Amino acid sequence: MPSLQPYPETTEYNELWEGIKKILEYLFSSQLQETLFPLKIIFIFISIFFLIVIIWFLCKTEYIRWWFWFDLKNFLFPKPLGTMKLSRKWEKIKKNLEKGKLESQWKISLIESLEILDKTLKNMGYSGENLTERLSKLSSDEVSNLDDLFRAQRICQDVVRDPNYRLTKEQAQEIIEIFEKALVNLEVL
Repeated sequence: MPSLQPYPETTEYNELWEGIKKILEYLFSSQLQETLFPLKIIFIFISIFFLIVIIWFLCKTEYIRWWFWFDLKNFLFPKPLGTMKLSRKWEKIKKNLEKGKLESQWKISLIESLEILDKTLKNMGYSGENLTERLSKLSSDEVSNLDDLFRAQRICQDVVRDPNYRLTKEQAQEIIEIFEKALVNLEVL
């Protein structure tokens, strides 16, 4: 029986392996590590700086809240489309009213809130030429403060028609609260 001869050793693979070994030895050598140590420290500080900046921007822009909590809240407590945008507009109007020191600023807040109420009723399908007609389509079951809503709407119309109409901050806040209660009853805030 013929004897089996062992495979001839391939020197190509041995040479490749030896080359890889030399490269790895150089990369892990203490001489190279000592040379790169200052660069490692610099890059560690740069990484920490950018990590802090990323965390700061995430907290400042409320991205995490929007990304996670917004989805969770909408999943657990669904609201009609667009109510989040409306809520942000409403909060902005209330802040402007609180910060406003001039009567003209209070009037602007009232007019903006009146427009939001009008657009909301239009989007909900209440027909009519103007807000008064749309409000007349509402029932006291839908909006608990319907009489106050009509009164507040008349005051807002007076403010729009008469630039010399005298308005106090307390009146403006009361009207905004009436509109807010109506929007809450309509389940858009």
